[in-house]
Amino acid sequence: MVRFNIYCNDVVYEAIKGVSSYVLPPTLIEAIYDVTNFVVLNDCDKYPINGIDYEFFDILAKGTKQFGFECNIDNNKFVFLGDEPLNPLLNERIKNADYVTHEAFCLDKEENIFHAYEKNHSTVLSAAKTLNELDVKNLILYHTEESHGSDRKKLYTEEGQSVFDGNIIVPDDLEVIKFPKEK
Repeated sequence: MVRFNIYCNDVVYEAIKGVSSYVLPPTLIEAIYDVTNFVVLNDCDKYPINGIDYEFFDILAKGTKQFGFECNIDNNKFVFLGDEPLNPLLNERIKNADYVTHEAFCLDKEENIFHAYEKNHSTVLSAAKTLNELDVKNLILYHTEESHGSDRKKLYTEEGQSVFDGNIIVPDDLEVIKFPKEK
């Protein structure tokens, strides 16, 4: 039987169990648990997944407990920061990273429309400024509002590039980001 892993913190694990018990019949829940291995993470846990070593870390979220991760992809330090702005207590972990993902809910000039800060999110400008100060080389902005259609990528890139010295990447859903093999 094929099994798959779900890596999550204890809060997410309990939420999955709770929601499942409300919406699924017991026989289906049992079938899911027969093929699923839940790996409940703790801060700084390390796991090899598909040939890549991941270190998971608590992002010190203001809202719901969240974990990010750090790994090495093709000799590039890659850091995923979860769904809140970077907590300054994690600056040393991020400093000089090759690629960092950071949410950027809206353009700075539209914060008064989308209220990113009230929702524990950032604007493109605030994320780009913060990560520029940490000498990040490539900033991947995601979790964006979608009111700009096909102009979103251009507008977000321009605003970020105004304060960020490295590369700004604003991917579309399902877009594949290629990492250079050699640095």
